[in-house]
Amino acid sequence: LKGPIRLRLFPQSPRHARARLSPVGAMSSMEDLAPLPLEQRTWRWYTYASMWAALSFQPGLYSFGGSLVAIGLTPTECLVCTAVGGVLTAVAIILNSAPGVSLGVPFPVYARASFGYEGAKIAALTRGIVGVMWLSFQLWLSADAFVSGIARAAPGIRDWAPIWHPYLNGSQLIALLVVAMATCSCIAAGAGNFDKLAHLAAPLSMVFFALVAIWVAVPEWGGGMNLHEDHTNTGASHGSLSLVIGVNAFVSFWSTIMLNAADLSRMAPRQFDQAFGQVLGIPLPSLLAVAVGITGSSALQARTGVASWMMADLFQYWPAWASILGGMVIFVSTLAANISANIIPPANDFLNLWPEHLQWRTCAYATMLLALLVCPFYVFHSPTGFALKFLGGYGMVTGALYGVLVSDYYIVRGRCLNVSDLYPSNDGQDVFEYFHGHNWRACLATVLGIALPLPAWIGEFAGDSGMPTFFAVCGGASWFVASMAAAAVYVFACKVAPPPQSSAMKLCSPRASRIEEESEETTESTSDSTEVHV
Repeated sequence: LKGPIRLRLFPQSPRHARARLSPVGAMSSMEDLAPLPLEQRTWRWYTYASMWAALSFQPGLYSFGGSLVAIGLTPTECLVCTAVGGVLTAVAIILNSAPGVSLGVPFPVYARASFGYEGAKIAALTRGIVGVMWLSFQLWLSADAFVSGIARAAPGIRDWAPIWHPYLNGSQLIALLVVAMATCSCIAAGAGNFDKLAHLAAPLSMVFFALVAIWVAVPEWGGGMNLHEDHTNTGASHGSLSLVIGVNAFVSFWSTIMLNAADLSRMAPRQFDQAFGQVLGIPLPSLLAVAVGITGSSALQARTGVASWMMADLFQYWPAWASILGGMVIFVSTLAANISANIIPPANDFLNLWPEHLQWRTCAYATMLLALLVCPFYVFHSPTGFALKFLGGYGMVTGALYGVLVSDYYIVRGRCLNVSDLYPSNDGQDVFEYFHGHNWRACLATVLGIALPLPAWIGEFAGDSGMPTFFAVCGGASWFVASMAAAAVYVFACKVAPPPQSSAMKLCSPRASRIEEESEETTESTSDSTEVHV
């Protein structure tokens, strides 16, 4: 592309969204990281709504609700945390999805504007590692549910061939490998078919969650809720800080997909599709799914005295046929969630490390292998480790990265980026080359953003209960503190030492935009126009 690309958060109409982005792909031999042409963007608002419904109504979010109960929050507190966190999450994801629609590029490429060509690789790798952890957790949930469902008809397989008691046995290992192979089959089918899986999984998951809620609410069916408001303190702080911890845990739950939102939003032809679809698909489905997790955990607590956070633990009170069907539904819904949230983004992140020699499918298979090597049956054995240590720990990292990305796009650059600048040339004089490919402003902001919640997280691992109030609050609100601190530091650093801008980006100033709009009709009638509205 020879000229500047003016980007609007919401395009005026499809006729302004002329997909002249494919020539940029010539700057890079890596097709998977090239801008996606408009004619290949087939995800509409109902695709995003279905995807988010499938992501919400799956065992991961049920386990989140159950883990909040297990660590001592009351059902009312859990619902308040989820409602507030759902709205904040939707806003944050929509904001970071807009560049994906405007530019048509994936997250590793979009991150080059703020972190630099080489620095973006580190940011993407950080997000990719967290994605591997999530994939590992989801694989284990699916495998455990599959075994638990079959165990109702064949009880002997639950303890068959113990390998690492009490974490793993032979039947669980086989189920884990089956789930992994099914995911690899979806990878082989290609990303273009992933939306079909989301359309299938969403209604199945919603019906299944509704049946779980009915079972919990009807004592004659074997359930019976115990929605008491007494705290059972197993490690969480209470009072106002407990609500902060709950909201932070929910936002951190989705914080990885916040970072790589461009990987998914680039599939949309219009901003309306990603925004409206995610408004429908995030707050309400998440609230309903967590509510089922809360009631299910409380129902088991009434029976056993322990608030179980695993969905598969319900199967021991169900008929054999219902347990087997439940295991299959969890298998399908988890598969859809993994493909959308835990396969596509990490594969793109790893591809960005060595794009000249890697392919997307190779990176996706590597993501699967790494997820198995994490040993999820051991790492995610405890609800406290999941809700407090895992979610809070990576929340401070993803929060700092998010703060830099959003402040750079909306505040520092005013939503104006040139697609061609995001792809480096061979002369080393590119606008986002910064210092040897790294933007020191982004690095400084990320480190300082993580520094505030880090002491409380370390203290949680060390068992230190005497953390000063300031650091305890920073740790409880790790994602929010890290994102706001990183954004403030980054904007301040850019004011003190403004980052370089290309001549094309300078044309995106308000005055240049007004001049360009006055001549818009003239330039549109020119056959060789170089301006693109996306």
